[in-house]
Amino acid sequence: IFKIMSKFIQSVRHNLLNIPGWHTKRHIVVFESDDWGAIRMPSREVYEKLLSEGYRVDLNKYERNDSLATEKDLTELFNVLNKYTDINGNHPVITSNCALANPDFEKIKDSNFQQYFYEPFTETLKKYKGCENSFDLWKQGISEGLFKPQFHTREHLNVTLWMHYLQNDEDTKHVFKYGIMGLFPKGENVENNFQVALAESDHLIQPHSEIITEGLDLFEKIFNYKSETFIAPCYTWHPDIEKTLYENGVVGLQGMIYQHVPNNG
Repeated sequence: IFKIMSKFIQSVRHNLLNIPGWHTKRHIVVFESDDWGAIRMPSREVYEKLLSEGYRVDLNKYERNDSLATEKDLTELFNVLNKYTDINGNHPVITSNCALANPDFEKIKDSNFQQYFYEPFTETLKKYKGCENSFDLWKQGISEGLFKPQFHTREHLNVTLWMHYLQNDEDTKHVFKYGIMGLFPKGENVENNFQVALAESDHLIQPHSEIITEGLDLFEKIFNYKSETFIAPCYTWHPDIEKTLYENGVVGLQGMIYQHVPNNG
């Protein structure tokens, strides 16, 4: 009974929140998907290796299932979208919220884990089996009106926190060699707190406003247009960055009914 009441209350809250918003008599289905371009689990082989070493990646749905979309994945997705149209002949469109960069593992290692470097996700794709030509399919999907990238984050990573643990924690440094942005912590608690890119961190390596600006610049260079929307990783951002977003062309925020606010901007 408690679960039923909780779901009912949540449903009522959602509807009340939508009352002041935009209304239409049309029936609209919106397809949004986050984390495009972001690395998580490099391969099934790495997944099995981590399990054998005692890392409970099987307990986290993202570690179990999340990886870069291969050429085969994208081809099958676009084939499905091409099968359907609305009354005006328009195909469904995926709003793909993108992480524009990933850690450059080689450069970080060469610095003896003292400096952070990143690379555009388009370079990351070239290093993953089955993804070497994936970005050509991204561009095809965009040109065919099936795929519309928008801005999610520069990288889906709390850079300051990750670098601190790389310098001080053997488990974090160990999984680094597999091309993993940390499994934090090892054991039964499988929440990967490194993924909260704009969370509070002591002694920030780089202000969040600068990370946002660099990410949006990279977005425009890759896609040749500005992102109109932003969705914060793990729904965590400080209101101070909203001015930076607006100054760089963002006019709308995607998200849930809540916002996690860190103490720093």
